Amino acid sequence: MKNAAMKCGIRKNDRSTDSGANSVVTNVPKVIDVPDSEFNKFILEENSFSANQTWALYDEVDGMPRFYAHVKKVHSPGFKVKITWLIPNPVNKGERAWVKEDLPVACGKFKLGLTEDITDPLAFSHQMHCTRGSVRGPFLVYPRKGETWALFKNWDIGWSSDPAKHKPFDFEFVEVLSDFLESVGTEVAYLAKVEGFLSMFKRNKQHGVISFQIPAHELYRFSHRIPSFKMSGGEKRGVPKDSFELDPASLPSD
Repeated sequence: MKNAAMKCGIRKNDRSTDSGANSVVTNVPKVIDVPDSEFNKFILEENSFSANQTWALYDEVDGMPRFYAHVKKVHSPGFKVKITWLIPNPVNKGERAWVKEDLPVACGKFKLGLTEDITDPLAFSHQMHCTRGSVRGPFLVYPRKGETWALFKNWDIGWSSDPAKHKPFDFEFVEVLSDFLESVGTEVAYLAKVEGFLSMFKRNKQHGVISFQIPAHELYRFSHRIPSFKMSGGEKRGVPKDSFELDPASLPSD
């Protein structure tokens, strides 16, 4: 591993309380080595943060960026960001059972949780697009056209009946082809790894299909968004046009 980057995961119980009280993170986060990307820089600049943004942070369970935090204030000098965690706000019986078993949630409706100060920039992955219909309404996070995401492989909302059976998680990777609509969900296309590159992926037929629809009631199938850059094909011999270089920090080690 050359010039390894670093990231650190945040423990689930640091954000899951629904308290509005302020506190400071006191646990020592787990630090993970990550290989450098080959073509693009997935580097977080400390001056990228401002109030009212929503950011994805790494989960300590498997190091994937699926925790969300709403920025309240950025302190300076030094790095300290006051955030309020966004915690899942399930809307039906299946989703409530999923959340009760502490299974990951990266899409759908969220509400405000604990407020804390985060002092380690390595805990953050990338900024998320998040909307809110009203001042007291839920925060909404949906896949957007052009983004790349990981799906839980062989997903079923019934995993909540035996969550340990499905860990560690296996993933499939997709490009989002359409913005999410409550009436129809979203269309995605399978991505497969390009041989000879660290984290290059291109559209590929899997299970006999290239693209398919994920309905609105299957949003919990999405594991996490993966930051990516679309390639022109001219970067290096063997790089397919319209392929994606995915952020190695958002991919499993295998």
